[in-house]
Amino acid sequence: MKVLLVYYSHTGSVEKIASFIKGKYSVDTLEIEPKKKIPTSGFFMFMLGGYEAIFKKAPPLKNPEINPGDYDLIIVGSPVWAGRISSPVYSFIKRYGFSEKKCAVFCCYAGNPGNSLSELSDLLEERGNHIISIAGFKQKDLETELEKRVSEWLDSIM
Repeated sequence: MKVLLVYYSHTGSVEKIASFIKGKYSVDTLEIEPKKKIPTSGFFMFMLGGYEAIFKKAPPLKNPEINPGDYDLIIVGSPVWAGRISSPVYSFIKRYGFSEKKCAVFCCYAGNPGNSLSELSDLLEERGNHIISIAGFKQKDLETELEKRVSEWLDSIM
């Protein structure tokens, strides 16, 4: 089974999960990259990120070098912004959508995941994909339970 891990990491939490997955499983990876970087700290980061997430803005992205359509299972990871998926992940799915794929989704959040997991799942299902697993990871748990929680989640689907 060909597996693709597609993710966007803004402050490093999703990257930490992606790095663990890349190191343990045989997956290809595609890091989503906006053409214009969003600040990684300060008030403007929260305002811009929250605004884009709430109003479903789709920022321009660097073109991906991998075609998601070539894979059997696609794992999609996003940080949570204002209770929603990040705008770069939203933009990627809208612009480079794939259909009729098995998908597993995860979000990384600091406080409350809000509607992010259902939003991400619904967005993929609207395109005819089949969601086989959903996981949320709280940032504070990544320090002590990352390997255990991510391994248990992925072992159940791969």
